[in-house]
Amino acid sequence: MKKLLNLFILILFVGIFTLSGCGPDTTPKQIVDKDNAVGEFTLFTHEGNKNTLPLIFNLGHSYLSFTNTSNETISISTYACSPGETVCIGTWSISSHFGVWYNVESNYNICNNRYDGRLSISKQIDINDVNTITKFIEENNTWSPLKNCSNFALNCWNEIASESEKISKPIIYTPSHIASQIRLFSGYETNKPMVTEDNFGYFEDDTYVAFTMKGDANYV
Repeated sequence: MKKLLNLFILILFVGIFTLSGCGPDTTPKQIVDKDNAVGEFTLFTHEGNKNTLPLIFNLGHSYLSFTNTSNETISISTYACSPGETVCIGTWSISSHFGVWYNVESNYNICNNRYDGRLSISKQIDINDVNTITKFIEENNTWSPLKNCSNFALNCWNEIASESEKISKPIIYTPSHIASQIRLFSGYETNKPMVTEDNFGYFEDDTYVAFTMKGDANYV
């Protein structure tokens, strides 16, 4: 009898909870406007292995971009971004450098039509946000199976996101998790254009080591 009574109370509680409107909030998340913005910061993710090379297992890729909307050159870490320029930022396990690379994704897209179906959210950022991003890059210039591209992109976004814009942290970081979170936002984009003005490369101390695309066989 006691078990039946407890079950009845549980069912009653669930019913009241549901009718009271206290269930899961399905209201789309919103990006907060920013005063004194100097640029646009975008979180991208691409799911699946559509673009993978033969016999290479790939769960997709997540990365970031910054567009300088100011009238002055702005440095993202060591990368000097000119007015109107967009730079892509992501971590890779390319043999030359296991860490942060610039403009890999935009060059892949231009040369080989990569990342079709990519999802993204964007927000305006100020110079304080730029400094926060720079510090994050300098402290996380690495790649490993646990600190992968999705780990880097998600946590960098969260560094400058408001509480309502933050992405939940999973147990395992994957592009699919970021995609599911991006879809919660009102006005998320599909196939947002990526424009680059530079070869892809990385920094060795303060020197930019640029690469030229030579075909998919050399890259993941």
